[in-house]
Amino acid sequence: MEIIYRREVEQVEKLTEKAMTQEAQQRPTIIDNFSNRKLINSREVICSGTTYIENDYEIPGYGPCTFVQVKGRSDQEYRQSRSGIPINFIGKKLQDFDWNRYGINTEPQQKTANAFVKRFDTFQAESKGLFIYSTTRGSGKSYLAAILMNELIDIKQINPKFITAADLMELSKKAFKDEGSAEDFEKLFDVNLLTIDDLGTELGKAWDENVLYRIINHRLSKNLITLYTSNVSIDKLKLEPRISDRIFSSTIPVIMPEVSIRNKLALEANAAFLKQIIN
Repeated sequence: MEIIYRREVEQVEKLTEKAMTQEAQQRPTIIDNFSNRKLINSREVICSGTTYIENDYEIPGYGPCTFVQVKGRSDQEYRQSRSGIPINFIGKKLQDFDWNRYGINTEPQQKTANAFVKRFDTFQAESKGLFIYSTTRGSGKSYLAAILMNELIDIKQINPKFITAADLMELSKKAFKDEGSAEDFEKLFDVNLLTIDDLGTELGKAWDENVLYRIINHRLSKNLITLYTSNVSIDKLKLEPRISDRIFSSTIPVIMPEVSIRNKLALEANAAFLKQIIN
């Protein structure tokens, strides 16, 4: 029975590899850099009491395209709102990240984070992302990844996406049943900056690994950057070598201090609250 099962698995893997190869050849690249777009027409549309601005553009190499945004909201704010960045992290910048809270030397981490923003084009040319990890939960990994995305949204014409590993797997399953979910899932393949948050050891099912491999392999083939946050180092990820090897070769490790900033902030907030109600 085990031999038969193994043969079935191997057949599925071969078919998956073939499908992924065909998919990579057929999948159109999403254009994220619209700096050369030419405005053709602009109009205001009111829907449910909200005023939207519809701008028609002609984009070289792509064709006509319409952008819609809420009136009074900047292009950066619009792209942030669609990025999937946790709402409490939206708008946060490197200056908001208090490295001093760790109480230890974090110069290497700071330099890497600053370089990623300032020399993003170089990282992009070399297809190098970041693997941000520490074994301590609440150490600022997701916060730092979101901050880097916010910084790049401001200085680059990109439309990044932020998604947890668990939500990624859930979205991949919904994609088979729901057209909207399928569209959201497809976008993750070609955005020029993707963050997969909280990539841990809980992944390991054949479905999860195939989904992860498809995305990572496609993005590598297109020289697209991926950020990862995790509670374990790459060598501790319980993933197939074909996945962990690709993550290792395409990222620079950022080892965060083993300090829970989340707990520190919670203790400070609780202390302030108690002081307020007691006095």
